[in-house]
Formats: sequence, C-alpha cells, structure tokens
Amino acid sequence: MVTAIVLARAGHDVLVLEEGHAKSNTKPFSLSEVLLDYRNSGLGTTLGLQPVNITEGQVLGGGTAVNTGYYSIPSSEKLEALRRRWNIQNFSEADLASSFAFLEAEWRPQKIGTVTHLRPAVWSSAAQQFGLQMETQRFLHHWDQNSQILIRRSAFDHWSTEIQKKGGEICSSTKVQKISSKASHWELEVRRSRSETITVNTLKCENLFLCAGPIETPALLRRSGLSRNIGNNLQFHLFQRLLAQFPWLLNEFQSPVFPWKFSDKDFNLGHSPSPPHLLTLNEPELKNEFVRNWRSWASFYVAMPSLRTAKVRNFGKGHAMTFYFSSKGEAQALARGLDKLHKFLLAAGATRVAGTSLGKSPVQSVHLFGSCPMGEDNLRCATNSYGEVFGQKNLRIHDASLMGSSLGTNPQAAVMAISHRNTSHFLDMR
Repeated sequence: MVTAIVLARAGHDVLVLEEGHAKSNTKPFSLSEVLLDYRNSGLGTTLGLQPVNITEGQVLGGGTAVNTGYYSIPSSEKLEALRRRWNIQNFSEADLASSFAFLEAEWRPQKIGTVTHLRPAVWSSAAQQFGLQMETQRFLHHWDQNSQILIRRSAFDHWSTEIQKKGGEICSSTKVQKISSKASHWELEVRRSRSETITVNTLKCENLFLCAGPIETPALLRRSGLSRNIGNNLQFHLFQRLLAQFPWLLNEFQSPVFPWKFSDKDFNLGHSPSPPHLLTLNEPELKNEFVRNWRSWASFYVAMPSLRTAKVRNFGKGHAMTFYFSSKGEAQALARGLDKLHKFLLAAGATRVAGTSLGKSPVQSVHLFGSCPMGEDNLRCATNSYGEVFGQKNLRIHDASLMGSSLGTNPQAAVMAISHRNTSHFLDMR
C-alpha cells in the first residue's frame, strides 16, 4: 500500500491486486480471525527436518490488518551491516531518514497509555538482572486510552480511500498466476474469485511492482520463468514460546499488547497475544486451566535470526512451498534462549512456566524476509539497490523479499520505509 499511495499522489494510474479478501469483522487474534484472515488458516509450515510454523495474513492490508502493529526503526549499525553485506547503494540511516519521516507523519506511531497494572518496575529489575535492554515499543495501531483497547489501523484502512479518490482501483480475491514481458508492457494472468465463481483474465500494465511477500513474490516469479537468485535466500526470525502464570492479572484479551521488549546481542524477548485459544494451542493439556485463569497467564517468546536460508519453490498450479533445513547450532542457540527466557520470567515474578522443553515448544515465525535480496552484486542479488529485477524492464519488487539479512528487530517499519524509498527513486528517475 505504501507503493500504491506514493504513486497515486504522484498522478499515476494505480491498480492494486490482492489475493486476499476484505478483512473479516472478527476480534483481533481470535480463533475466527486466524481461520478467516490468515493464509492456510494459520497452518503454514516449512518442509525439512525441523519444521518452522509460518503465520501470514491474507487480506486487504496484508500484515498490518492482522498483526500487533509494532513499529521499530532498525539501528544505524544494522542498516550499515545490511548495506555492506549486499552492497546496497544509498542505504545509510541518513538515506532512509525521509522515508521513516514519511511513515511517522502518516501513521504517528505511539506508545500505549498507562500500564501500571503490568508492573514496569518488576520487568525493569529482571531485565537488569539478566543484562537485557528494556525498550518501550511504539505501535502503528491506535491506543484508545479511555477504553484501554488497541484499535487496528491497517494500511488498507489508512490509504485505500485516498487511492480510490485519486482514480486508483483495488481488487481483492485476485491472484496473479503468471506474468510475462512483452515489447512495451507486462501481461498478467489473474484468477479472480467471486463467491463460487472463478474467472481467469489477462491484464496489461507498463510498470509492475510486486508486493506479495517473501514467499508469494518469488513463487510468482519462478512460475513465470524468472529464477535467477530468486527464492534461494528466504530467512526468518525464529520464535519459540513459553507460557507463564503470574500472581496478578496481566492478560487483557481486548488489548493483547505488552509495551516492552527486551534484547541482548543474541536474542529478543517479548510478549505474544495470549487469548485462551492461543494459550491452549501452545499447551493443550492445560486447556481447563486456561479457561479458568487465562487472565493471569501470558505467552512470551524468544526470537533470533535463522542461521541458514530457506528455498521457495512451486508445486501444482500456483502453490508455493518452502524448504528449510535447520542446523544443530540453531537448535542449541534456541535452547539457550529458552533457558534465558525461563529464568527471566521467574525473576519477573512468574509462579509457573509451561512449555520449557525444546520438543514441546514449536519453532514459529511471523517475520519472513530476504528471498529476493537487493544489491549491486548480480551474482547474489535478485534486484539492484532499488528493487529493479535484474535483466527485466519495468519490473520491481517492493516487499520484505528485498531484505537479504535480518535488521535485528520487527521488520515492518523497515519494509515500509524501503518501499517508500524505492518508489520515490522510481519517480525521480522518470
């Protein structure tokens, strides 16, 4: 949506094609939302010795329509490391400043209100004990101080009306099956679903921007015969979770947010949405306990970047698969992270911790990136420094596929800033 709004404001004719449907009218993080608004009803996974469970939204607005809306700007050191590793031009903190300023002005990310019931002093003391940096997070979504509820604002909600007022069109339930380059344009084979009717059409455009995400973007390109450095570098932030019970009530189903995250050089620690059904999903044998006492329980995670890369391939007609083979070192690192998280939660006052076994805590990811890395080395990269696919005219990638390595934090803000940067470059070059 960032690409679409910047192009629309510049006077371009914009057509947005979204495979997903309009967001359902369901509570955030409810079971109904997972079933209706997530790809594969939230049951995506990689193939390999140690599967990684993948969660992706599949609705208008993408991840912003279903996630918690964390807004985190990566450090200058992390940006520089990414720039150096992939030889990305004009990618310093200063180069991205105007793009982050655009997001700040458009979204006004904010901290949530008073949270004394979560006992910040307790968490601060535990963080100091374990050498963790405690950071107060900001959110893209709106925190209503009166009702104490986090109200989602997806990218679709934020920009769709303006895009349409400027003449743009937005088509949901429309999947691009294949693209092909012609002399003066791109042709798209699209499959549209309306109720029980499916139609296949061909569309034409001069400039094509792919924003389907780090699995579906390379899958589409590979279905279309474009495979050079595409779909070979998919990476994750790997998550494992523990459930902790506290002698006070800290879990509010209406506003499943936690204002802090904790980090050291190896791991990020934080809180996950914790309605009863998600607690039960992680620890089924405690279902009755969660039904009775879920407000005193919460889910917490340890996260780290994957140490290996995954591959994206296709099977059948239009179905993407991911292959990932984790290393022994990765499992050992996650075990150390779980141990640190366990001790940290006890230090913060937890009276009971569940899911402490590595085998009982599945490896999950909601942060995927890097399948089509950008940079100037065309022996390793899929696109140049601005998302232009090597060897193709007027074909660009503007999503998390471009981030060839982890930036060490929630990637949402960085992805949106990169999209704004690359779209601005496209306009400057015309």
